[in-house]
Amino acid sequence: MSGTPRPDLGLRIVADLSSGSSATTLLCRREDRLFYRKFVFGADKDRLFAQTEHLLELAQAGVPVTPILEVLRDEVHCRYDMPYRADAVDFFGYLHTHSPEENRARMVAILDSLVASIHADAVPATGEAIDRYIQRKVVARLEILLDAGLLAPLLAGESLVVNGRALRNLPGLVGLLEPARLRELLAHDKVARLHGDLTVENILCCDGEGGSPGFYLIDPNGGNLLDTPLLDYAKLLQSFHGGYELLARAREVTVRTGTGKVSIDFSVDPSPAYARLHSDLDAYLRLHHSRAEVTSAYVHEVVHWLRLMPYKLISDPVRVPIFYAGLLRALNAVADRLGW
Repeated sequence: MSGTPRPDLGLRIVADLSSGSSATTLLCRREDRLFYRKFVFGADKDRLFAQTEHLLELAQAGVPVTPILEVLRDEVHCRYDMPYRADAVDFFGYLHTHSPEENRARMVAILDSLVASIHADAVPATGEAIDRYIQRKVVARLEILLDAGLLAPLLAGESLVVNGRALRNLPGLVGLLEPARLRELLAHDKVARLHGDLTVENILCCDGEGGSPGFYLIDPNGGNLLDTPLLDYAKLLQSFHGGYELLARAREVTVRTGTGKVSIDFSVDPSPAYARLHSDLDAYLRLHHSRAEVTSAYVHEVVHWLRLMPYKLISDPVRVPIFYAGLLRALNAVADRLGW
């Protein structure tokens, strides 16, 4: 293939739907047909191509995922097209416009489909895989956060008050994230194929007619060091327990320091739907998994926040305190679960 992408004649861009990744996602029109095009230039092109392969593998395993209309990869870029569905809405939009019973039923259907397909063949994780995960996803991220000058004022106090609620601060909870402790907490993890980025925005809900399950998944991530199905649950915990999408919508944040007291204040819209779905998700986890595995799922939620923070330090420094508050809430919840 040529190193210069071929022009795509007759293509019109309707909307830019890109999120926080390096890839661009556009809603496009050619003649009378609408479709989504996702593409990336440079070093991440191989990762995007791997995503197309992951989508095909999930489809073959029986997971409802978006079909792929066309894939093109060359020396400088990769792109793939997905069909547009007028009736599709992401799970965030769905759950805020439907009843608690409908939301629970849809979430259970999504999780049951994974349990019955790619999660079904889970086997115990090796100690080596767990150690690699701890070193690269926890230890390395902690080093970045504890050395970040931007976070220094927030790290100074033993506790940090977030919107009036006192939380134990990160330096006082680092012991909970020591490798030896994490090995104990993750010792019961199993590995299998997984979606890998099961966010509410990567779940699209539709009308369910014609034998459709009423949802399909997009944008999987096959690049996890520890392919435990608990990572899929932990992504949903980051939403329903940690409120990630709600925090991402918060704009103004105030940080106050001095006299040994540190506080973060920001306005965030409450979501009763999130609170209810967190309760439903926790009940689902307790029904299908051991107590140790449920605790591990909440630990993986903490790791998702740790993985997010270095990116936010670079891309969104003004609102970093908001996401730091999300990390602290998740970490305090694990400490409380363990009586630590």
